[in-house]
Amino acid sequence: MNIDSETAKGIAASRWPPAHSMLVSEGWPSGAYKTSDEPVWAVHILGPPLGVGGDRVVVVSKASGIVLWAGRLGE
Repeated sequence: MNIDSETAKGIAASRWPPAHSMLVSEGWPSGAYKTSDEPVWAVHILGPPLGVGGDRVVVVSKASGIVLWAGRLGE
């Protein structure tokens, strides 16, 4: 299986509904707890400032579509 960036967005939205929009990048974002060395999509979920913590991010495996990490950066 090969997960593209649009599929990764759908997986992330089912895990953590987006407030406004999403940005997708390749690889683990700085500040995330890296649980694997496999290729991944990092889906940044953007929304209004919540006052606490950083960006919401869902890391999705490119090979399987499994969510490898989800959380806030900067907490």
